[in-house]
Amino acid sequence: MTIRHIHVEGGFLTGLDLRLKPGLNVLIGARGTGKTSVIELIRYVFGTRSQTAEDAEQSLKHARATLADGEIVLTASDILDEVTLSRTATEDGPRSDGFLTEEPPIIFSQKEIENVALSEQGRLNLIDAFLSDRSETRRHETDIKDRIRALDRLLKPLRTEVTRLEDELAQRAMLTEKVANLERQQAAFRTQNEIDLAKQERVALLSRALNTLAERDAARGQLMEIIGTWAALLTDLPDRYLPDAPEGDAELAALGARFQQATEQAGDALQRMEVIRDDLDVQRQTLRQQRVKIEGSFREARKAIEDAIAGAGVIEKSLHEARRDLARLDILSRTSADRASRLVTLLTERDALLDDLEKLRGLRFRSRADVANRLNLALQPKIKVSITRSARYAAYTRALIENLRGSGLKYNDVAITLAQTVSPRELVRYVENGDFESLARASGLPRDRAVRVINALSDAGTADVLVVTIEDAVRLRLLDGTEYKDISDLSAGQRCTVILPIIFQHSDRILIIDQPEDHIDNAFIVETLIQSLRKRADDTQIILATHNANIPVLGNADWVVQLVSDGRHGSVAIAEPLEGLGAVGAITSIMEGGLRAFRDRASFYDDHAL
Repeated sequence: MTIRHIHVEGGFLTGLDLRLKPGLNVLIGARGTGKTSVIELIRYVFGTRSQTAEDAEQSLKHARATLADGEIVLTASDILDEVTLSRTATEDGPRSDGFLTEEPPIIFSQKEIENVALSEQGRLNLIDAFLSDRSETRRHETDIKDRIRALDRLLKPLRTEVTRLEDELAQRAMLTEKVANLERQQAAFRTQNEIDLAKQERVALLSRALNTLAERDAARGQLMEIIGTWAALLTDLPDRYLPDAPEGDAELAALGARFQQATEQAGDALQRMEVIRDDLDVQRQTLRQQRVKIEGSFREARKAIEDAIAGAGVIEKSLHEARRDLARLDILSRTSADRASRLVTLLTERDALLDDLEKLRGLRFRSRADVANRLNLALQPKIKVSITRSARYAAYTRALIENLRGSGLKYNDVAITLAQTVSPRELVRYVENGDFESLARASGLPRDRAVRVINALSDAGTADVLVVTIEDAVRLRLLDGTEYKDISDLSAGQRCTVILPIIFQHSDRILIIDQPEDHIDNAFIVETLIQSLRKRADDTQIILATHNANIPVLGNADWVVQLVSDGRHGSVAIAEPLEGLGAVGAITSIMEGGLRAFRDRASFYDDHAL
């Protein structure tokens, strides 16, 4: 991709009309003429992220202050087409008349070059910038996480229901024994008192009829509860208007129509469920009416037996109630089996997604490791890059702290301990199984604390903990004398001598760098920076803002742009090849201090040659 043209209306650079070329473009000019502003506006119109959150906020403020109430329009070309991007100071993102197939520019401000390697995320961003599929990987990871969270929302109430049903079904053995005892008592009563067999059979028949009606009524009640749950879900679906598809975007319009059809079908499903629920209600009323009639007959028949034999009715009543409770448990048993099967299915689905997530992160780590190896081959022995998998626990620790708040535990200390000893997946397994013994052994926490951790996470939910990313850690080192020093122990200048060679390893993307010479000496510029510039392909665009004459001259700049300012607005004074008279004059006067100063230095070097 190549940036061809930049036009600005409004703000400090109003009227700016700048054309750029493939190869090395150098922005020169006195301080305050707008070099940094041009670079930040390019970042702004592409919507390119800064290396750190702090830098992102400052870059956004700079770009919007430069535009004031104006707009930047940028034209870029890639292998397929020419695309125009534009953005005003008030817009949240750029507008485009097409789609760029290539990666956006890599942009570094002065401060980012100095500080990017001081943060863990900044170092990781340096490596990730070399990954061509990072956006797709990030989207895929987000999709898997969202699906896991959705499953977790289903799992928690389902697990609660399964536990409740199992507790109720635990009464089956006691009820079965109770029925057997009552039946033995009933048989003894019949033998002892020669109960009228016809009356006894009628009571049994009516009892079975009542049990059948109760079972049918309960089954319909279960179905009504399920329909109620589905109806609530469909009723709570968000009611949003679809955004209008951009003019000519038939594919999006077709997808929108399909989505609209799907929402209408959801509404139809809700109506059909309401009809089914009404029919169920009518059937239950009919069943209850039948039950009332049969219960009347049952009471009469039982009273006849009670009149004949004192005490027989008590046994009949108890036996009837016990059989009714057993019938209800039969229904609950089928429901429990269904819910348990559903729970296993959802857990299996979630485990498969977690496996996919781990596989995706493993592939990303291997890609990052490949980048580190390529950088080491290119930059050794001066610079060493190493990467460790899943070594940054900050996000995991934060997720644990949020979920442990209000537990009465010293959650900061507990979260740190858990993050360093138990993986998210292991921790969630312990929580879901209530396995505080294993958690205590794995983490080293006392058993009572492990119990409280499990209770707290069970109440708060574990989805955010389960999907949290434990990022890889990048280490950068510089050979200083005979030993390698970690980048955190280096001066600002030494950090720049590590970062700049890494940045210049990008051979297939636009590089835009603001004043890379700050904090580094001319020897490094000539020996390393210039060599890196010359190694890049002629058609790969680089845009550098600089005050150092070595960069355009020794770097064989393809295009030199001089910016000037009247104090109120910045503008382009010169835009031409390096050999142009205007470019030579600007470099001589601005960067060399004038022809006389240049000649005086040359004479000094000749007179004092080593």
